[in-house]
Amino acid sequence: MSLADYEMSVQRFFDERGQLHIYPQAASLLFAYQRQGTRIVMITGADEVVAKAYGRALGINDVISNRLKLEGQRIKGLEEPLCYGPGKVALAGNYLTGLNLTLAETAFYSDSHADLPLLEAVGCPVVLNPNPQLRAAAGVRNWPVLDWRHDATPAD
Repeated sequence: MSLADYEMSVQRFFDERGQLHIYPQAASLLFAYQRQGTRIVMITGADEVVAKAYGRALGINDVISNRLKLEGQRIKGLEEPLCYGPGKVALAGNYLTGLNLTLAETAFYSDSHADLPLLEAVGCPVVLNPNPQLRAAAGVRNWPVLDWRHDATPAD
């Protein structure tokens, strides 16, 4: 698939359905952080096209994600390291090095046990809408847990 075709497909999806996956509480939390001058960075296992669409919708300029491997303008796969597990930790660390920060100086919100390596590396881990494995891990580690699924549904 060409990059241009993929970008159009992602934008069409996002315009039709993507925003339905954003919880209203996310906008409120992001607004509060932005008001206090916090730099917000989204790090996700999604590819860069999908991640940037969500970043734009949430007002997040800095996005760390899987990068598309291109040959010309054709998508051929994903660059390594993948933004998953230890690769996500490495990519976050590389980003922070450029800001003269460390993982210990950051907070990270996650909903998946696949993010345990990054949650364990940051100074302020927060578990958000966790899957069962992550909820259990958070309980053992005494990490804060927010679950918006029971408070409200994503925007209609």
